[in-house]
Amino acid sequence: ALRSYNEGDIDGAKKLAHMATLVAIAAIIIGLLIIAVSCIVHFSLHH
Repeated sequence: ALRSYNEGDIDGAKKLAHMATLVAIAAIIIGLLIIAVSCIVHFSLHH
C-alpha cells in the first residue's frame, strides 16, 4: 500500500484499503454467525 501511495496511485491504495476493510468486516461477521449457529445447535441438542 505504501508503494502505491508513493507512486501517486492514491485512488488505487484507497481502493485496496477499502477492500481490505470490507474483507475484514465480512470475516468477523461470518465468524460471529458460525459461533451463533454452533451455540444454537449445541443448546437445541441439549434440550
